[in-house]
Amino acid sequence: MRKIKKRCCSFILGVAIATSMFQGTVYAAKDSSSGTTPSNIPINEVQGKVDSYMESYIGDSVSGAIVVAVKDNKVVLEKAYGDSNLENETPISLTDTTFELGSLTKMYTYTAVMQQVEAGTIDLQADIFTYLPEDFISKLKEKLISDKPITVMELINNTAGFEETGFDIAVSDTKSLDLTLKDALLTTMPAQIYDPGEVMTGSSYCSALAGYIIECVTGMEFSTYVQNNVFEKAGMTSTTMLANTKNVPAIDGKKAVPYGLGDGGEFRQVDYMYSNLYPSGAGVTNGDDFAKFLQSYVSTKEEKNALLKQDTIKKMFEKTYSINENARGQGIGFYEYPSDQITAYYHEGTSNGYSSMMTIMPEEEFGVGVLCNSSVSTEFMYGLMNLLLVNPEEKQTSGQQESLTTPSLDDFTNLSFTGSKRAYNNVLQFVGYFGNCSSFTKGDDNTIVLDNNKYKQVKPYVFEYAGTTNAETSNILTDTVAKNIYFGHNEKGEVTKWSYGCTGAGEFVADSSTSAQSNLTLSILVIMLAGLLCAIMFSTNLVITAIDLIHKKPILNTPRGAFRISTFLFVGLVLNSVTQITELLETTLLSSKDFYWNTMGNYGLSIAIILSLGYFMYCYAKEKPKAIKLVLYGMVYAFMSLYIYLLFIWKFFSFA
Repeated sequence: MRKIKKRCCSFILGVAIATSMFQGTVYAAKDSSSGTTPSNIPINEVQGKVDSYMESYIGDSVSGAIVVAVKDNKVVLEKAYGDSNLENETPISLTDTTFELGSLTKMYTYTAVMQQVEAGTIDLQADIFTYLPEDFISKLKEKLISDKPITVMELINNTAGFEETGFDIAVSDTKSLDLTLKDALLTTMPAQIYDPGEVMTGSSYCSALAGYIIECVTGMEFSTYVQNNVFEKAGMTSTTMLANTKNVPAIDGKKAVPYGLGDGGEFRQVDYMYSNLYPSGAGVTNGDDFAKFLQSYVSTKEEKNALLKQDTIKKMFEKTYSINENARGQGIGFYEYPSDQITAYYHEGTSNGYSSMMTIMPEEEFGVGVLCNSSVSTEFMYGLMNLLLVNPEEKQTSGQQESLTTPSLDDFTNLSFTGSKRAYNNVLQFVGYFGNCSSFTKGDDNTIVLDNNKYKQVKPYVFEYAGTTNAETSNILTDTVAKNIYFGHNEKGEVTKWSYGCTGAGEFVADSSTSAQSNLTLSILVIMLAGLLCAIMFSTNLVITAIDLIHKKPILNTPRGAFRISTFLFVGLVLNSVTQITELLETTLLSSKDFYWNTMGNYGLSIAIILSLGYFMYCYAKEKPKAIKLVLYGMVYAFMSLYIYLLFIWKFFSFA
């Protein structure tokens, strides 16, 4: 989870955005005379309430957005706020501005899957091998660790057990987009890390593979299928799944500029994202089309819904997976909304500089969605949903019970966890492991603590937010997404994983590998020492080399000369690997080819260091310096060997 804090922009920029933020228009049939939102706002007051809410964010932490609300088969609000291009002060248009959907693209993919379920060509409980061609199956089998079949439902639930490789899934240019979906899946095929159904990993590969199954059963490219059977049927004229929108005249050139927030809180333009695994995250749409898609899941009359039958939509809201029986979970594409006050279902998405979210309350026949051209905060997204969905006058229910037998807190606090949505078999495992480690400590008031937030066990393996370690404070994060923490366990009752129970980002898995933890700690320590050692050795040997040159002493054919060579090579290796780590941490869209020369450098410099060690031993045999010098040389060479070993175990010699 990441939380972007609200920051202030400059006065001039704020005035410019404030001037443009209300230039959007309300769209479509609007019932302004009766009815309320689930949060009890009269329909004719919705626009004013949303306007006031958006005023606090537009120009501050949100560059621009479109908000859509649908009730009883009618669009009751569709309005644009802010700018699609801050530099040119171009207002967002409901019809002429498009947004990347990120992971919300998956909902369009799952809609297509459910159409084929209705047609009888796909069975959600069937083995995916039933639908895939033999050459694809042959390659996939090489990546599997389990004999247990993977079902279509497990692809949708992201529980097929695949790692998230990180490389070549999305790129920042269109030059790498000449692959078919099948070829892209073959090229980026991840290893299976868990048995099917065991862990929810949030894998981008799963939903892309579900899209490829559509290709296999229909005989047409997936992008063509969704164009003909989803977009056109729903009347969406400015929506595509083609990664390269240059081939779509109605969309090309209309994308809102994507923005992130700089360290000073200022908006900065970021790269557009182009996805090879396009059924997972390449969707692009505008406000009008998004309203139509949202409406298709709110509509209660068959003749009003061109996409799916009502029974199918109801089935999509039914829980298909959760970390434990008391936890919030997911249906077919939808996650149970994290509020004790309402029954709602949602999906959200992010890509580079874009954010999106849609939430449905079936019983109220109400839906709300938002598209943004900035990487916005959890506070903004869920705050908007709560404004229209949650009645503040209704009390939140607690899961606490009077008599309760719960596991000991020691069962939850003596473990280390790692995020399941990460790489396991390439260099990104180091970054993922370092960034996703989490552990709970025991509080002093019968609670467990994570990131200064306290949680009290209210049911077996279910914990509820109980304030911070400093004060009983509350915010949108702890009121919604992080209100509850759920733990998974095995048949013996041993904790195996945890999650917030309401997000597609994956679960945190109990890491029994103490060696991995030790290697991580050791690696960080070695990197720090390597930096210090390199600075000392480089400057010292530079001075000594200069002195030797002045006095015309031998530079190379002595133990000191051989060690000098090793020193300069090791400095190069450390600089190369640290640069690689920095790039991996800072680069959002990772392409394996961008790290080719880093990897080659690691190989070349490591081999050269080993050869220089051999040369040192040769020179030593001839000169035989004092034993104390040999000990010092030996310690440095041992450190160099340890550094190379750690690079090896963290896959710094892997090209993917």
